[in-house]
Amino acid sequence: MSARLSRVQMERLERWFSGQPGAFAFSQQRRLVGRLSMIWSRREGRLLDIGCRNGHFLEAFWESGFDVDGVDAEPELLARARTCIGERADCNVGSPEHLGFADGEYEYTTVLQVLDLCENPEAVIKEALRVAKLGVIIGFWNKWSLTQTLRRCRGAEAEYLSDIQWHNPLEMTRMVEKLANRKISRKASVLPGPACTWRRDRPLGRVNRRVYPFPLGAYCAIRVDFLDDKLVTPLMSFSTSPCGGSV
Repeated sequence: MSARLSRVQMERLERWFSGQPGAFAFSQQRRLVGRLSMIWSRREGRLLDIGCRNGHFLEAFWESGFDVDGVDAEPELLARARTCIGERADCNVGSPEHLGFADGEYEYTTVLQVLDLCENPEAVIKEALRVAKLGVIIGFWNKWSLTQTLRRCRGAEAEYLSDIQWHNPLEMTRMVEKLANRKISRKASVLPGPACTWRRDRPLGRVNRRVYPFPLGAYCAIRVDFLDDKLVTPLMSFSTSPCGGSV
């Protein structure tokens, strides 16, 4: 049930994020996660990104006001994350399925880039819920999406999508609610069009630059809050480009 990546998977991951569809997709993933995390208070904002990969989301969370740390099973990707985030976050090698942190050690945890290449998503989600005190955001690729249904794109930029695991949104929702022992607080999605339209220069690119109801898009995210009281809404959300590239 390891979340480690093979050399081929790492190469595909890098090509994906450096290409047009991958960079565009990440910009919309970031928009979605920023929308869901807006309600989280930055005054109590220690956040752990589980499966942080090469640090794309760490930079965005830091820019939006959180104190951030990252953990990933792959040392090579963590080295890139450290280069990206510098001293603004601690990036530690560790298994997402067996985190070396105490219960509730962080106010918030996120699982955004690991379920697509993980053999046991339930174990990762369980750990994320255990370590978080106030809330969790979980992102995943939608098995019911138009992208997955019509996935016929060819070329290097499509390799990553053919390599990942796509998840049933209904089953994912039920799993999270069962593990958390509470209802989902909010859920939404992005990227409703097929992967070949994930470019700013395509006519349907504008359609893909919005947050949609769950589960219309190819990438979905759900938020679980552990407090009944409404959290303080911050003044800022994700607004910067990921380190090392533009979107």
